[in-house]
Amino acid sequence: MNRSEFRGARKNPHMSAIRFEDIEPLLGGVKCFGFDVFDTLILRPFMRPDDLFSYLEDRESAEGFKKERINAERRARREIHEEAGIDEIYSLMDRKFMRMRDPEIEAERRLTFADPHMKELYDRVIALGIDVIMISDMYLPEDSIVHILEKNGYTGYRKVYVSNECRRNKHSGKLFDVVLEDMKIRPEEMFFIGDNAHSDHKVPMDLGIKAVRYVPAKERYARLHKNEMRFYNGRRCFGSSVIVGLDMLRWVREPCHDYWYDIAYRFGGPVSSFFTRFIISNITKDTGTILFISRDGYNLQKIYEILSGDPIDNHYVYASRMFAVIFGGNITDNKDCAECLFEHFSDAEDIKMLGLPETLSVNDRLAIIRDNTEIFKRLLEKERERYSEYLSGKVCRNGDILLVDVTTKKYSSQRLIHKMLWPRHRITGCYYNLLAHGNFEHSAYADRSGFGLNWNEVNISEFFLGSPEAPVSDVTADGVPVFRKDIDESELFRMSIYENVTRGELDYAADLKAVFTDDIPNIRSDVLDGWIRGLVKDKGSYGPGRLSDIRWAPDTMHNRYRSLIFGPKEVPYMLMDKLKDLIYRIKTK
Repeated sequence: MNRSEFRGARKNPHMSAIRFEDIEPLLGGVKCFGFDVFDTLILRPFMRPDDLFSYLEDRESAEGFKKERINAERRARREIHEEAGIDEIYSLMDRKFMRMRDPEIEAERRLTFADPHMKELYDRVIALGIDVIMISDMYLPEDSIVHILEKNGYTGYRKVYVSNECRRNKHSGKLFDVVLEDMKIRPEEMFFIGDNAHSDHKVPMDLGIKAVRYVPAKERYARLHKNEMRFYNGRRCFGSSVIVGLDMLRWVREPCHDYWYDIAYRFGGPVSSFFTRFIISNITKDTGTILFISRDGYNLQKIYEILSGDPIDNHYVYASRMFAVIFGGNITDNKDCAECLFEHFSDAEDIKMLGLPETLSVNDRLAIIRDNTEIFKRLLEKERERYSEYLSGKVCRNGDILLVDVTTKKYSSQRLIHKMLWPRHRITGCYYNLLAHGNFEHSAYADRSGFGLNWNEVNISEFFLGSPEAPVSDVTADGVPVFRKDIDESELFRMSIYENVTRGELDYAADLKAVFTDDIPNIRSDVLDGWIRGLVKDKGSYGPGRLSDIRWAPDTMHNRYRSLIFGPKEVPYMLMDKLKDLIYRIKTK
């Protein structure tokens, strides 16, 4: 076959993800089939190879390692040999980084995955019975590459040729010369597939070897994911590389599922999993119990169990804003408290005996509470005692409590738990979104305590860190939640899709654990904010049954619904929230 015929074969629309059927007609007279290794047979969970060094720098607490490692490799190629091996590279590094050699090789071996398209093609080629070889321009030793191949199911090949051990590379063509001589074959008797347009296609073709360029998964992903690549190219940091790299692995491995599962996996998964990584980093030797607050902690508790190598005592507890208001507020002058009290005690005999009309304004309720303060205080005292027993049953006798909630403005859940369990236990809050100022001991993944506009970033993380449950109105003496029966249609819609949301996020966490085991990378919240903004901009998120249809109620009683995604209609709500926030800060300063 001449070169023009061979190039014509590459125009086949399927050649972007090569199938065996596409190359089978081209294998006449072929005695040896060669494969490139990295980005052809093998994928990594990063968009750039040197992001591995960032990962190691953070994992091993080796500040400056990435820069030193890159510079040492450049020097080694200039001063020692253009195909320097890993030991030669490390010989030029600062001695304090010598301890990083073995972790680097271990991470290179562990953080690799078979490209499913190429694995299928590889298996078909192996079945032909011809000699199969691997050729790689790489600084790793041959035994490491063998380990990587076999770990990912690539067996049955004859030999591996590695540039740093042969002292020849594909780029110059000299490594192909070594292969042809060693295998005792003519160029036309060899077929080669790799991802590099020069080293894996042009060079072997110029030598007379039959060659096809495999368009790598990264390149195919980039063509079809413009928003995702704008996010990555706009940041070019380790965090964006990991997020997009994992998304690329998902895309190349599986087709799309249900819409809600897909966006939960792709966007809710990073939000929930990397926040959980932050939670784990806040556990100390004195932490005895983690309390995941409903409803925000529903998925987080499950993800914590997946990601934690050694989970400590943890519980999902009902500590709604309504509980915080009635157990912690001033019942005689708080409008929110008045609404909550009448909701909570609507079936109490002492309240029924007052003979109240069915319809009451908030001011009417406040007046009734003032006139019957002793009745309400007596009811509340019993409720506080029962609720305190409920919480105490969820906590170890010894140790501090780490309280996990998603967003706080007034530390309502932390105030509630503190009121019930302090001073027996020291309580530290751990929040995704911090919108408050205060003296409560806490840590925050995303500190948004300024007056910035962050509607989408806060609300969408709240949506993904939710649960399929209805709003809770009470907890029985046995700790069983009592859910509200009068549920808004918007809430019913959210509940109807949440099983798929939970499933997507848990699958992401399981995949993240499978990739990184116990060394989950640390990804900053501002990087996740950028990823979420890409979802908001995605036209696929708008329309019936999509993200734009989600409405939620952030108020205490869950009856004032707003759009999840910010739009012109939400401006008055946002301005009112900012005004209330300002007034609260002035009062509590």
